[in-house]
Amino acid sequence: MDDTCPLCNVNPETLLHVWTCTALHNKYCQPNSLEVSSVFHEYLDCFKYNLRKKLSLYFKKHKTPDSVITLDLGIFDALSIWDLSLLNSLPLPLSPTAHDLVRGFIPVDLMALLMKYFTEKRAMGIVHSALFRFQNRIYKNLWSPRCDAFSAWE
Repeated sequence: MDDTCPLCNVNPETLLHVWTCTALHNKYCQPNSLEVSSVFHEYLDCFKYNLRKKLSLYFKKHKTPDSVITLDLGIFDALSIWDLSLLNSLPLPLSPTAHDLVRGFIPVDLMALLMKYFTEKRAMGIVHSALFRFQNRIYKNLWSPRCDAFSAWE
């Protein structure tokens, strides 16, 4: 059985390759490989921005004169899910990656950070709404077009 991607005919067909395959993108806009991976990176950055924005709005809304609530952005920015280089690591890292987000897994370290400030229900609500938007973008703009191209190839 050939495990080469049938769309690009270059790289092994792996779940991680789905997000970085250049074949589908070359068909429409001829970007280089760096630009293609930046599509996924752009969606991940958008998820991170949306999550930070939701947190910031919540903190502003619930701030009182005697208590200032601020998120530790250093810890937030250091979470392994933002590090795309981990996607190419073999063996796969034990820490959560952006790939886990696509699959719907919410990292424990993200939840632990948010639960310093919120109830579990509130934290889950904030993460789920931002995660849904991220997954929806991935589905519409990367996964679905790839499936269409794959069907055409078959």
